[in-house]
Amino acid sequence: MRAKPRARTSPPSPPPVFEIPTQNRFAPLRETACDAVIIGDSIVRHVRATAAKGKVHTRCLPGARVLEVSAQAPAILKKNIGAVVLHAGTNDIRLRQTEILKKDFRSLVELYKRHLSTTSNSQTPNSTMAKTKELSKDTRNKIVDLHQAGKTESAIGKQLSVKKSTVGAIIRKWKTYKTTDNLPQSGAPRKISPRGVKMITRTVSKNPRTTRGDLVNDLQRAGTKVTKATISNTLRRQGLKSCSARRVPLIKPVYVRAHLKSAREHLDDPEEDWENVIWSDETKIELFGKNSTCRVWRRKNAELLPKNTIPTVKHRGGNIMLWGCFSAKGPGRLIRVKERMNRAMYREILSKNLLPSARALKMKRGSVFQHDNDPKHTARATKKWLRKKHFKVLEWPSQSPDLNPIENLWRELKIRVAQRQPQNMTALEEICMEEWAKLPATVCKNLVATYRK
Repeated sequence: MRAKPRARTSPPSPPPVFEIPTQNRFAPLRETACDAVIIGDSIVRHVRATAAKGKVHTRCLPGARVLEVSAQAPAILKKNIGAVVLHAGTNDIRLRQTEILKKDFRSLVELYKRHLSTTSNSQTPNSTMAKTKELSKDTRNKIVDLHQAGKTESAIGKQLSVKKSTVGAIIRKWKTYKTTDNLPQSGAPRKISPRGVKMITRTVSKNPRTTRGDLVNDLQRAGTKVTKATISNTLRRQGLKSCSARRVPLIKPVYVRAHLKSAREHLDDPEEDWENVIWSDETKIELFGKNSTCRVWRRKNAELLPKNTIPTVKHRGGNIMLWGCFSAKGPGRLIRVKERMNRAMYREILSKNLLPSARALKMKRGSVFQHDNDPKHTARATKKWLRKKHFKVLEWPSQSPDLNPIENLWRELKIRVAQRQPQNMTALEEICMEEWAKLPATVCKNLVATYRK
C-alpha cells in the first residue's frame, strides 16, 4: 500500500505591523490585540483600547522618546504579552526633525517583531513622516480609478511611479471620506491673507521706515483688522526683522564716484602690495563715553547695583586724542596728542613716530604711507617731507573714514580699554598704551588681508 505524500507546509508568515497614524492626541486604538502593552507618554492615560479581549496594560514614559522606550524593551519582552503598541508623541520635537531618531524608532519596531509571535503595532504621528511633493488631483483620481478597476496597490504604484504607502493612503482616504482632496487642517487660519502679506512686504521693501502702525492702518482700510504683534510675526516669517538703522557718513554723489573709482583701480593689486602699506589715523577715547558701553548679566530689579551700572559724569569725564599707525606686520607707535594739532605738529609727529615705526616693523624702503585728506596731511611741507624720507603716499578718496582698516583696530582698542575701567585721565592714557602694545600681529595681518574684500 502506497504511503500518501506528505503535505507541504508553508513557512510561518511574519507577524504584520500596522501603522496607526493619529490626527490628534486622543485618537482611540482600534482592534487592539489581547494582552497588549501600550507604551507612550501621558497620552496613553486617555487612549481607549477598543475590541480588546484580555487585559490591556499601559505604561507611561515622560516624553516617550525613542531611547527611553528602548530602555524598557528587555523588561517588557520577559512578560507573556500578546502585542506591543508603541506611541511616540508629537511633543518629541527631536523625533519630528531628526532622521536618526526616525531610524531608531524603526529599529525598535523590528526588535519587537523578532520577539513577538503576534501582532506588533507602532503608532506614530503623521508629523514624523518625511514630507514629499504633493500629488496632483489628476494623479490621485487616477489611483482611485485603477483601484476600482481591480488593480493592487503595488501595481498602481509601479504604473504611476508612486510609493505603495502613498497609494494605500489615498485609497483609504477615498474609502473613508469619498474624496481625494486635502482635508481641512487644524488650527485657526491666518489673519492676513496671502494677498495682504504680499502688500505689506512690498510696502516695507519700498520704504523700510514704515511703522507697524502704518501697516495696521493700511490693512484696516482693506478690511483686515490685526494687531502690531501680528504684523511683526508676519514680516518675520518673510525674513524681515525690525532693526536700528546704521549711522553712516553723509556722502555726496561726487565722493561716491571717487570711492568707486579708487576701488576699481586697486581691485587687482596683489596682497604683497597691501602688506607694504603703513596705515595711520587719529582717534578720540573718552573716559566715560560710548566706548565704555557694555552688557551685563543681572537679575530682575538688580539694575542699580554698582556692579551692574556704568558711572556717568558731565562731559563724559574728558577724553584724550591719540595718533597711531600699523601695518600687516603689527602695530606701530601710539602717542597722545595733548595740544591742538597743526601742520608743524603733524610733521613733528611723523618725524618722531612714523620713521621709528617703519624701522621697528621692518618695512621696505619706499613703503607706502596712508593718511586721509585733512589739510594738515595734504600741506605742501608735509608732502615734501614724505618725499624726502622716501615714502609713497596712497591716494585716498575724500570723506572715506570707513575704508581705513585702522578703524577696526581703534574699536578693538576701545573695547579693551573699557574692560579695564580707568577712573582718571592718567590711568586712561596708561591703559591705552598698554593695550595697544598687546594687540597681536595676527589681528593686524587679518585686517590688511581682508581689506580687498
